[in-house]
Amino acid sequence: MKFLVVFLFTVIGFQAFSQAELNEYKYIIVPQKFDGFKKENQFQTSTLIKYFFVQNGFNTVYDNALPQDLNGDRCLGLMVNLADDSSLFSTKLAIVLKDCQGNEVYRTGQGSSKSKDYKLAYREAISKAFNSLNGFTHEYTPKESGNEPVTISFKDDVKNLAVDDTTKEKAIVEVKEELPMAPSKPSEAVNEVKESVAQINNETQDEVSKAGDTRLTLYAQQTPTGYQLVDTTPSIQFYLRKTSVEGVYLASNKSKNGLVFLKDNQWVFEYYEGNKHIKEVLLIKF
Repeated sequence: MKFLVVFLFTVIGFQAFSQAELNEYKYIIVPQKFDGFKKENQFQTSTLIKYFFVQNGFNTVYDNALPQDLNGDRCLGLMVNLADDSSLFSTKLAIVLKDCQGNEVYRTGQGSSKSKDYKLAYREAISKAFNSLNGFTHEYTPKESGNEPVTISFKDDVKNLAVDDTTKEKAIVEVKEELPMAPSKPSEAVNEVKESVAQINNETQDEVSKAGDTRLTLYAQQTPTGYQLVDTTPSIQFYLRKTSVEGVYLASNKSKNGLVFLKDNQWVFEYYEGNKHIKEVLLIKF
């Protein structure tokens, strides 16, 4: 009996923790057609699943109608998958949520039905699977990415800023079309960075100040989903998230979403502003 009580508390605690993780994602993405089905919305599976997620307070969209911010950063949402374990005599399935890297974030309990009518069977099984989310209401809470420690050493790079006028004129972003830079996101400076700044002599600091921009280099710091790019302030300028293509990242800052990729030995940030196609060159140190 004691073991049963401990087991139940463990399961309930794990379930609550998993549900809390869902608050870190802004959207639920429902496919128009699930794997294994021949038709879109077969047996009304897509419609039903979207309905039940909306009932639990999730901002739910179909994969062919993504909002602008999600289209620019797929890591804002979780993709719905069906873990279908149906047999000839019964329909059994669980709802699985995966992040932009394909990692499983949440799985409901298995719902089942013995109805011979497939449409009714899937309706019953999906409804039972969603019992796992009973009592849970989604409240989007972005991850605190800014709390990750910044451990960079940039003394030599700062000294090199004053080598010549050409170097001074190079900016972090070489804007090919004149647009104002978005304000950087705040980030706490760690002690190592403060000590490095203190060691830079006054002459070098004056020369950097005359150059007009101390953010000539962006430093890539690894995160669970890719990198964050920080300047020498230090403050976070960009978030990069890995894609399935090597050297290509989903990129975002405070006001823009796009792609960062390597082209002709230069890192390029490409995005749209309205109907305007813009490319900016970034100086990144990995």
